[in-house]
Amino acid sequence: MTFEVNGKPDLSVVIRLAPDEAEYWVFKDVSAFKGKTIKITYDGNEKGLSKIYQSDEIEGQAELYKEKNRPQFHFTTRRGWINDPNGLIYYEGEYHLFYQHNPFERDWENMHWGHAVSKDLIHWTELPDALYPDHLGTMFSGSAVIDYDNTAGFNKGKTPAMVAAFTAASSDRQVQGIAYSLDKGRTFTKYDKNPVINSKEKWNSQDTRPESVLVCALQTLGTGTERARRTLHLYLFQSQRLEIREPCYRLLGMSRIVRTAG
Repeated sequence: MTFEVNGKPDLSVVIRLAPDEAEYWVFKDVSAFKGKTIKITYDGNEKGLSKIYQSDEIEGQAELYKEKNRPQFHFTTRRGWINDPNGLIYYEGEYHLFYQHNPFERDWENMHWGHAVSKDLIHWTELPDALYPDHLGTMFSGSAVIDYDNTAGFNKGKTPAMVAAFTAASSDRQVQGIAYSLDKGRTFTKYDKNPVINSKEKWNSQDTRPESVLVCALQTLGTGTERARRTLHLYLFQSQRLEIREPCYRLLGMSRIVRTAG
């Protein structure tokens, strides 16, 4: 399914619309598009499109968090699939939980960064998704920092940017990008020169993930005969500015370190 806003591509996701009775309902928040024209295109059974409707409440709103088997202590999202947490950070009285989220299915797919905040790590408020799939791919693992020293140049006045580093995954590669927020993580702007790391071009590696935004350690599975042996390479990146990363070390077998060219 694809969404266009005022004639421009906005989002493309995999959704299985039920042509008859639905097993479960999901939603898309379109409040940011008020006054704009949204076009939805779907390649599946067109009967499913007829069930889409607009409302100020999601289907089953009254029963949310009262459902059978719904966890009551650990955080769960209102709808969709969630898995590993990303970008755990504390800022101005709020704990931020970003997490892998498929808002449109109960299975893994369409990875976004979901977002929730808490003042005590027990009571959580779910916020709109922070990062959405784009032309580079879906939003995989990452981390976040507060850039108090404005090393990336994203700060505004005395407001430091919350900077997220993420992996964008497509069918042939995983690359790294960054995004920043000036409103405590409520909205993010992606860096216009993403990707900041493209290991496909540098090492012909398809599987890479960032582990930290301060010293970015990329793990990558070897290619060809290396991949057959499941060789794990770790690359450490250093940067004077958050948006620029240069490889400085390659860790082989976790036993020896080789300095690499930038």
